[in-house]
Amino acid sequence: MPQIPPFCPNRACPNHHVPAATIWFIHFGSYHSKAHGRVSRFACRRCGKSFSEQTFRLSYYLHRTIDFKDLFYRICACTGIRAIARSYGVTDKVISNRVGRLARQAMGMMSDLRPFQWSSESVAADGFESFIRSQYSPNNIHHLIGTKSQYVHACDLAHLRRKGRMTAHQKHIRQRLEQSDPGVGGEVARSFERICYTLRDLAEKHGHLVLHTDEKREYKSVLDANRHLSGMVRHITTSSRKARTYGNPLWPVNYYDRELRKDQANHVRETVRPSQEANNCMERAYLYAGFHNFFKPFRIKERDTRTHAEMAGFDVPTIGLRRRTFFTRRYFFSRVMPSASEWLVWLRAYRTPFRDGYQELPAYVTGEVRVRSSDRVA
Repeated sequence: MPQIPPFCPNRACPNHHVPAATIWFIHFGSYHSKAHGRVSRFACRRCGKSFSEQTFRLSYYLHRTIDFKDLFYRICACTGIRAIARSYGVTDKVISNRVGRLARQAMGMMSDLRPFQWSSESVAADGFESFIRSQYSPNNIHHLIGTKSQYVHACDLAHLRRKGRMTAHQKHIRQRLEQSDPGVGGEVARSFERICYTLRDLAEKHGHLVLHTDEKREYKSVLDANRHLSGMVRHITTSSRKARTYGNPLWPVNYYDRELRKDQANHVRETVRPSQEANNCMERAYLYAGFHNFFKPFRIKERDTRTHAEMAGFDVPTIGLRRRTFFTRRYFFSRVMPSASEWLVWLRAYRTPFRDGYQELPAYVTGEVRVRSSDRVA
């Protein structure tokens, strides 16, 4: 039996967000595919755009069936991309494509659930240091995390300049690489400023917010520049040299950093499996944030099976409803309200240091549909 389409996929159509009529579509035949079998087609009565059941599925545009749920848990269990590709008998690009889809599902769910958080808590922000391609392109992944629930509200990337002790040969390599690169000056401040948009949304919803950070000067300067946060966000700093014990307000970000180190192959210490591209790195970061927020038990040893989202005060029935369709129902970019950081990851807008070229976005990433000569109904 064909699945009833929930809305028109044409984002310019009035039936895209809330269909005005109960029967807003007509059946428009079907087709057969080797990957998905018989697929029903429909057409919108208002705009005439035709589409199929596959348009709303996570497997849209795919010709090779891979278990998304199995892949999701493998990525979150420190399995490398190439190892997963070998086990499925596909290329690493196929796996990266599926990882990107799951990352957009995680961002879509985080965005979709934001209005359903009923309780407020203080948050902590700090950077997680890693690298892309080589040690000559380190980065700082900012996380905004609830202090009590350890719920991840946002992730954002800032590229850094390689620091620390280097040999003369290593300094020469860094200088040669930087000659053809625009540089990384001010990226930490710009990254934290994007985090501040999520801070603003949280503060406006709950009336006030307490933010814990270390004493990094970029944080203070960005918060001072964002005067719209004054009166809503109370900024408390803690020395980064203070032991990150459970009583330290910055402990939640260290806890999440540890989880990333042990569960993400591209962030393991001295890893031989680093990310090769900035957007791929951030897609895996958001994929893991979705796993951490909505699927992982809060405390395994204490047998507390509540998720971090439940601990953060999100509506439990709504979480369950979204989880049931997480691996099947595709999120549309035009029907979610992504934050500034999520917008960059969704549209793959981060640049990769010392690497030229721009990867064109497939139509399904932005929710566009392919135009055919038969897409208009008389």
